[in-house]
Amino acid sequence: MKALTLAGEPESELCSVAMLYKISYHDGQSVQGAGFLDAHAKDGGKNTFSSLKKDHLKRLHSIAHHSQLLLYDYDNITGMAFPATAESVLGAYPASWNAWTPYTVAATTPAHCALALNCKDTGLYKTSLPWSYQFCFRNIYGLDLDYGDAAVDTAKGVRFEKGRARYLVLVSVAHGGADLDDSIDFDRSAYIELG
Repeated sequence: MKALTLAGEPESELCSVAMLYKISYHDGQSVQGAGFLDAHAKDGGKNTFSSLKKDHLKRLHSIAHHSQLLLYDYDNITGMAFPATAESVLGAYPASWNAWTPYTVAATTPAHCALALNCKDTGLYKTSLPWSYQFCFRNIYGLDLDYGDAAVDTAKGVRFEKGRARYLVLVSVAHGGADLDDSIDFDRSAYIELG
């Protein structure tokens, strides 16, 4: 994994982070896809994300239909669409653990859900997953990514008529003994390594 940042200020920022994945599967097939995250922090003392703008989400969605909102909260985020219950995780552990509830402070929700719900508050949590789960159990297996040329080229920084991501993360994954191919192409004049 390699993290990069824009070399200069963007003329138009498409999203916070583009993640470019190169995934090699055990059967010899490989695929390159892009994930787009637009980060928003919850407003202090409120249940709203005032930085969410409908026009911006529509522009992002026009390039990347699987784009996600990355929602940050200073409180614990619960009530997600997360497939875990205390019983399935804890099993026969002591009864004192019955009050256990999964939570996170960073969750992802599909941008198209936010548009459809016309929602800019913590009501978005009902359609969200913990960011760690989204990355580790969905994205690195090729789920919830965009594979079209427009999305992949935009993530690479090659196409930028709708804007560029502020950060680019390159992710190479090999499943089931496949050879890792970490040669991911991107616009080297647009992005430089963090550090």
